[in-house]
Formats: sequence, C-alpha cells, structure tokens
Amino acid sequence: MDEIKPITNQGFFSYVFKLSKFKQADLLNFIQYCMISIIPFILIYYFIKKFSFSITYKDSSLYILSITFLSIIAFTIGIFFIDRIVNYIPALSGKFYDIINITNMSIVIIMLLLIVRSGYLERTSILLSRFDAIFNRALSSIGIKNPPIFDIYNHESNNYSYQVAFYKARNKAIELGESKEKAEDTAHAIVDKLKVIKRIQQTTDAQRILELSKKKSSNSLGTSSSEQSTMNTLSNMKEQSSTSMSSSQNPMQNISTSGMSTTNPYAKKGNGMGMGMGMGMEQEGASNEPVPANSVPSEGFSTW
Repeated sequence: MDEIKPITNQGFFSYVFKLSKFKQADLLNFIQYCMISIIPFILIYYFIKKFSFSITYKDSSLYILSITFLSIIAFTIGIFFIDRIVNYIPALSGKFYDIINITNMSIVIIMLLLIVRSGYLERTSILLSRFDAIFNRALSSIGIKNPPIFDIYNHESNNYSYQVAFYKARNKAIELGESKEKAEDTAHAIVDKLKVIKRIQQTTDAQRILELSKKKSSNSLGTSSSEQSTMNTLSNMKEQSSTSMSSSQNPMQNISTSGMSTTNPYAKKGNGMGMGMGMGMEQEGASNEPVPANSVPSEGFSTW
C-alpha cells in the first residue's frame, strides 16, 4: 500500500494557522457577512412567523402543504434580498464577496425548515403520519399485516432522559457498594421500569380524557358502547402493566423503587435507588412521546 502523503510540505500548525492575504480577506468577509445579515434574517423570521397561518391536525393536507410552501418561498426570497443588501455594503477587506447561488441553496433551506423544530417539523410530522396510514393500508392489501411503525424521531424520543437515569442509577449503586457490572445491571433494570411507568402514565392520561368526555356528554347523549369498551380496554391495559411490573423478576431486590410515582417517575422519595434517581432529574412529560400513525384511527389524506 502506498504511503499517504499530505497535500502540503508545511507543518500542521503552519498550514492551519498561517493565513495568506487572500485567506485573511475571506475570513474577514465571512465575519462581516454574518454581522450584517443576522439582524435582517431575525426580522424576516419574526414577521413570517407572526403573520403566517397556523395549522391544526384537523386541517386538510392540501391546506398544510399550501401555507408551508408560501412560508418557505417567503424565507427564500428574504434570503435573496438579504444577500443583495450585504453585497451593497463595501467589504472592509477590499475583496468582493464570493457569489452565492441562492437557487442551489434553496434545497438546503427547504430541508432545514421542514425538519427542525423551530421550522415546520410539526407540519411535516402530520403529513408523513397521514401518508404512513395510506401506505400501511396498501401494504395490508398485499398481505403485509404488521409493517414497521413510522416515527419521525426514529424511535429515539426520551432516550436522552433514559440515559441520564441510567447514569444516576449506576453511580448510586456503585456508591452503595455494588460492583460495576452489578451496578450497570441494576441501572438497566431501573430504566426498564421507567419505561413501563411511562406507558402506564400514558394509559392513565388517555383513560382520564375518556372519563372527562363521558361526563361532558352524559347529559345529552349518554355513554356509547364503543367508548365504554375503550375505557375497559385501557383499564385492563393498566392492570396488566401493573401486574407485570410486580410479578417480573427484579434484579435489584434490595433496592427500593417505591419512591417512583406514575406522575413523576423521578420523584425524590424513599431512601434507596428511588432517591438516587430522583436527584436532579427533570420530569418527563407524556406529550413528548410521538404517537405512531398506525396505532390510532386515521383517515390519512381523506381530508383533501
């Protein structure tokens, strides 16, 4: 194998930090461009967000696509004119700015706006979940009954909180005298329990919503059989989850987890691992967990 040779005969530091006059001018142009363009861009972002139409999950897909398209076009046009404003102001370096191809940059702008939370991630999630419902029905028609569940977060939501819980539980177990391997097993077991608690919390929240809906409509419509069936199903799910938690093998029999409540799995209670986990942990809200598109009834793009 031929020896890999560097592209220059200079040393590492001399090559990286020794800048020619042209490189110094490029660096100064970059700093000046950022300083001038940041305020106009913030203003454009403000006005577009303030006066653009909002959406709800009840809106049609065509409406969501239309207003998102208009907003992205407004952003792109705004960037085009910001670039012209910056180029009108003379560069302190005396060198002209490099030409920016807005047409080629537009695809990057569109991708960023559609997938970042401060852009239109919510709209993208709604549209893709509706498409996923249609796609799943197409797969079912050809005999594929259990397609993969779509999740725009790649099934990775809440895993940062679980990682923090793992570290806290492991470190606390080591403080209590366990070996590193045993402490890691204990921490993994606690994280598994947290996941079960979160599922129970979500089931409880859904059951509470149905109970409130029942009370609201009981005076005029009464309780429908389908609603009662759903409530019974949720109640059974909760009981089964609670039973599985108590009957499953617990590798940390000597560690108390009674301090973990369903409303706050990181609550600071108890004298064992429950207290160790609760220190400094931020409560994990149920609304952060995305609901898979094929786990709820969906009409897909039928609202066109």
